[in-house]
Amino acid sequence: MELLRQETFRWVGGDRYELYAQLSEEERDQKYEDLQKLIAAQPLISDRRVELLLEQGGLLVAGNRCKEAIANCDIALNIRPHNHLAWYNRAVALDLSDRHEEAVANYRQAITCKSDFYAAWHNLGTSLSMLGRYEEAITSFDTALRLRPDYYSRTTLR
Repeated sequence: MELLRQETFRWVGGDRYELYAQLSEEERDQKYEDLQKLIAAQPLISDRRVELLLEQGGLLVAGNRCKEAIANCDIALNIRPHNHLAWYNRAVALDLSDRHEEAVANYRQAITCKSDFYAAWHNLGTSLSMLGRYEEAITSFDTALRLRPDYYSRTTLR
């Protein structure tokens, strides 16, 4: 699960995972509050609000607060229902909560929004393999590799 958590941030937040993971609980809480203030200052329907909600959700995942991260994604999706990152982040939080079947549906929704989103294809494969659906998982991993042949995890996929 830790690798899945790291992968989320690698694709969505650059190096933020390492930063967020190294923060103490108090520091994460402070960062959460800072983001909350920025979110509150944004118009109710804006791309910036969605970005901040997703960043805050990432911070929540780093602190193992997946239920709250899912709620953040839900708010973002109410604003932008076709935001592939919101669907992806929601799927990761579901995966980390051992809700793999729901995660599969959310990864597929992310892929519907952005068909070349190789990280979603990769994580879909991971979720499917956790459910014992290996043929589907291989297909997802193959798609991720086709979309991004230099994907560094390729040796672990087969």
